[in-house]
Amino acid sequence: MDDPIIAAIEAHRAVHSAWRHAAADAPAPDHDRGTAADALHARAEAAAWALLDVTPTSPAGLLALVTYAADFVVDGNDWPDGWDRRFYAVVVGWPGA
Repeated sequence: MDDPIIAAIEAHRAVHSAWRHAAADAPAPDHDRGTAADALHARAEAAAWALLDVTPTSPAGLLALVTYAADFVVDGNDWPDGWDRRFYAVVVGWPGA
C-alpha cells in the first residue's frame, strides 16, 4: 500500500520547482499585475499547507515527510509563516507516535 504523503510531497516538490524556475526567469516585479511566477508561488504555498492535510499512514511515510521538510530548509527554502507549528503538531500527533 502506498502512503498518500508521498504523492503530496511529490506535488509540492513539482510546483515549488516550477515556481523557483519561473521566479528566476521573471521580469522585474510589477506590483499592479500578477505574474505567472506569482501564481506558481501561491500554488506552492497551497501545496505546502496541503502536505499537512495528508496524514502519513506508515512510519516510512512519516519519515519521508520529516526528511523532506528538513531537506527543504537545508536547501535554503522557507516554509510559509506558521507552517512549522502545524508541522510539529502533525508529527507529535501522528497516530503511531
